[in-house]
Amino acid sequence: MIGSRNYSKKSTGLRPIWFIGFFLVLCVFHLQTFSLTDDHFDRISRAHQIAQYGELPYRDFFDPGYFLTLFSSAAAQSVFGSALLGEAVIAVLGLSLGFSLTLLLLVQVTRSWPLAFLITGAAVFAAPRFYDYDKVFFYSLGIFLCWRYIERTSLKNLALLGLGTATAFWFRYDNGLYIASATTVALFVIHGKHRVLLHHFGLYSLTIVALSLPCLIFLQLSGSLWQYGSEIVDYASREGVRTSLFQFPDIQIDDEAPLLAVASRPSYPIRVRWALDVNDAQRILLEQHYALQSPRLVGGPTWAYRLQDTSSQHIRQLIEDPRIEDTGLIDRGMATVPAAESIAGHVRRSLMSLVPVFRLRVLPGVFSATNAEAFSYYLCLSIPILTFLFVLLPIGRCRGRRSWRREMARGLSLATLCLLVDAFVLRDPIAARVGAVAPTITVLGTWNLMQWVPLRTKLPIQSENRETPNMPLKIAYALFVSCLAVGVVLLADEKLTPTLLSPQSWRSTVAKLAASPPSEDLLPRGGEAGLIRYLRACIGPQDRLLATWFVPQLFALAGRGFAGGMPVFFGGHWSEIPYQRRIIARLEKQSVPLVLMEEKTVDDFKRNFILVDEHVRRNYRLVEKSSFGDSEVRDDGYWVLKRRGLPITRRYEPGGLPCFR
Repeated sequence: MIGSRNYSKKSTGLRPIWFIGFFLVLCVFHLQTFSLTDDHFDRISRAHQIAQYGELPYRDFFDPGYFLTLFSSAAAQSVFGSALLGEAVIAVLGLSLGFSLTLLLLVQVTRSWPLAFLITGAAVFAAPRFYDYDKVFFYSLGIFLCWRYIERTSLKNLALLGLGTATAFWFRYDNGLYIASATTVALFVIHGKHRVLLHHFGLYSLTIVALSLPCLIFLQLSGSLWQYGSEIVDYASREGVRTSLFQFPDIQIDDEAPLLAVASRPSYPIRVRWALDVNDAQRILLEQHYALQSPRLVGGPTWAYRLQDTSSQHIRQLIEDPRIEDTGLIDRGMATVPAAESIAGHVRRSLMSLVPVFRLRVLPGVFSATNAEAFSYYLCLSIPILTFLFVLLPIGRCRGRRSWRREMARGLSLATLCLLVDAFVLRDPIAARVGAVAPTITVLGTWNLMQWVPLRTKLPIQSENRETPNMPLKIAYALFVSCLAVGVVLLADEKLTPTLLSPQSWRSTVAKLAASPPSEDLLPRGGEAGLIRYLRACIGPQDRLLATWFVPQLFALAGRGFAGGMPVFFGGHWSEIPYQRRIIARLEKQSVPLVLMEEKTVDDFKRNFILVDEHVRRNYRLVEKSSFGDSEVRDDGYWVLKRRGLPITRRYEPGGLPCFR
């Protein structure tokens, strides 16, 4: 039931040294596990356009509303050059600060550091993508500042909340809207119909507008605020259709699956690099022969698998096969695999061996990997809805209207933010977005639990107001924390590897991120390395490139600018006729010697960008079709179009492709 709670530093036992230590551990973890996706390169490429060419969003290229995100990334590129270490620093700091704030919120809710650490760890291992650092940071910061204001409704705290909202908005506009909505709910709940509500809401709004003036003036001078708003609205409307906004995921039920099933034996991750003369048909037969499960292409001839038979004889046959050039995550000298096993994998395997009941699966046709995304979606959606229903229950209000109002403001403000984030952020593909939602959903779920289970005066936190817990509660609490600790380790999966803290791993990670030009190892898909090398060799740094599909990593890794203000073509974004005319006008002013097309998306480009396609075919001619060594595309997977009348300076080998530098 909702009652009085003290969120002050003294009552929650806050220790700055613990917060700082947790933050530093998170920095180490996130730096060691840092990776880039094509969506992240979309932002990096736009920022490169600012840092390298002095171009501006909305005036020179289209932008969906990531204003300060792009300028912060551009600032990092100005300091670190073309190396991606600066981008890694921004993302690592953003995620680590966001999760550290999540820890503080959970300490306030549970008043237990051990419990807060473990729950935050579970949220960390939900693994948000690194380009979502702004969501993780600003959602947590917004709620932290909002709860700070609820605890003490001073003008200073309100001004800080306005500062956080304005900054979140200009990093990504919807972040600010979600925080502003949560704050508005908190103001209404705290102040009700009193005149102070209008005063504080007005001051909050005025703070946001005042702090936004530099950005507003900049946008008006570089283009127009109307153009800024229209581009955001057009992008959001198309993206909503593309990602199935407001459409609930289906739960697929296998009618033929039994009610109970026994899981197979644990398997181990390995990697295999096949010989170049092994074709797909031969590879499939060899996979069956060696019982290599869950094949996944890593890049080139290298594949990732799961291996069950870890006997030395079986592994020796595998590594000695002449059709296998090399292996990974295998101790070739000892012919063993467990040395490369993750901590979580070892715990899972041990539990399943020691306690066979853990291998039992209930309703495998329902609780399957196929339905994991759908269940995670409905869990995230149900928590804020249950919060609203719970707050409306007419119980727990006997502790005083003022204390009840504050606690209700905390729950409703957080539930409002979570519900908006679930509705507008948690969409297809859900697996790629659920990690960014996890921190705030975790805090809200814990808040709900603590209202029903009033352990706030029973948990072992250092406080003058705590009561001495009885022995049954001690035992129950210890068991709960122990089970939660095991669950967090299992969630970590393969991220907790023995090499995480090794000096060699540190040097390798930093060297890869500090490389200039950027290392090809940072590519989301290694097969695109051939394209990158060709572009570096054959077009000048001041030339632009038009690539007619979603491949922003080309520009960031090759160090070349995108043409026509279009870093990506997908989902029909910016395909309206006025936008296409602006694209063509930019193309006519820029040096664009090459146009690259992807064979499987050529028809989509023609259908969505009719005017731009006509301009390309009128001014460029097809000179070559090639795979550039990409094993995932056909031999004619990429089309190279050369500008008509532009002389070729030399030929690029292999393939005899045209060069212009």
